[in-house]
Amino acid sequence: MGALLPLLLLGCSGAADFDLDGVWRFEVEVLPAAEDRCVQRVLHNAAGLLTAEELAEETPASDWTEETSSEWSSWTGLGRLSADGDRWLLVIDGLLLVQEEGATDAQASFAWERFETSSSERVHSSGYEWRQDLSDSAVVRLFLDLPSEQEQTDAERAGTSIELSGSWTQAEESVASYEESDQWPAEAKLGEAGSIPMGSYLYSLDEFGAPVAGSNTREAVECSDTRCVLSVTTSCQDDWALRATKTGLSDEEFEASGAGWEAGY
Repeated sequence: MGALLPLLLLGCSGAADFDLDGVWRFEVEVLPAAEDRCVQRVLHNAAGLLTAEELAEETPASDWTEETSSEWSSWTGLGRLSADGDRWLLVIDGLLLVQEEGATDAQASFAWERFETSSSERVHSSGYEWRQDLSDSAVVRLFLDLPSEQEQTDAERAGTSIELSGSWTQAEESVASYEESDQWPAEAKLGEAGSIPMGSYLYSLDEFGAPVAGSNTREAVECSDTRCVLSVTTSCQDDWALRATKTGLSDEEFEASGAGWEAGY
């Protein structure tokens, strides 16, 4: 009875009695990275400086247009689905993904999130302050569309294996936040330029319209507060279609296999 419990959690009808247990062959249609897969948001309080996006709006459009395209062969490999109490575990490509709550009779999802945060701070007796906060996270999520009761019946009558469709998503996000005193005395011996990386994300235009990297200097007032603030958030996501077909391999054969092909050449 306990072995049936995870099956019932996949839904109340249709796919409730569909047995996911076993070794599956997965094929993921990995696509080359799209130019817009990442989005960057820059927040700051520096006066008169432009972000790269704002700078592009100020720069005349190029007379050149350029287009590129590419195609990759799919990734294929084996995955093992097994029951663990009231949920399913999926081992695939060296990853362990855990069934997420809220599954329906139409779809099951498996995921794992990794994250890391750090912060550091420096304060000088002269009043200078600097702080850095970093955060990185990544989520791998796999969705499987479960067959209806009719689809299971049709496949059984035809003597064919059921092929599950779904998707593989990878989402990453990094956040880097900085705070630094806008001005500081020479006695702090920190040099004339601060440590906040304004020049990597903020720009001004010189008299000829050429971009100049921004900076936080010791004596000048660059920011709208006594502290300069800069926050950079970068979010990236990939979404790939997948197919899964159940194999007749045993657990031992799966453990010994390690077979598969990476995407592309």
